[in-house]
Amino acid sequence: WPKWLQDFYTMAVALTWGNDWVVLLKTFIAFQRHHNFGIRHSESLPPAPHRPAIIGNWKNNAKSWSHGRSPWNAMATNAYPFDATISNWWTWWKNLQPDGRSEGVTYLPPEGDDLSQLDWAPLARAGSNGFIEVMVVLVWWGLHGRRLGKDLSDMSAAVKDVRRVILAM
Repeated sequence: WPKWLQDFYTMAVALTWGNDWVVLLKTFIAFQRHHNFGIRHSESLPPAPHRPAIIGNWKNNAKSWSHGRSPWNAMATNAYPFDATISNWWTWWKNLQPDGRSEGVTYLPPEGDDLSQLDWAPLARAGSNGFIEVMVVLVWWGLHGRRLGKDLSDMSAAVKDVRRVILAM
């Protein structure tokens, strides 16, 4: 595994967020492996409105997974309002979906929707600049949500949906 993925996995696997989180991590690693970790061709996700600002912060901090660095440290809780960041994540996530998946949906598409016929190519970006951005926000969400005593049931729904999307890609 490339160092960036080792660093991510070391931090993410230590988070005790239940079986759905562990299954998502395994699915994400399998996706990266299937795409050769983006080694030959690492592309960013397509631009989409409402990308959470913490992604830029993470990139500006050398994509660090150290708890002492932003966006993981406690100062980031104050710098990025939790509820606004999560609201942006949902809007951004919806905007990243292919045509046909999120039409008329304000939250999550139904779990039974058929994802196999959709064009996932723009979202299927492996490497240190692609789909990892989605995972960055999920890690931030869990860390800061717990720190603030927030209800993480929406995060649980997001984790399940992100896994469904990775499997469809």
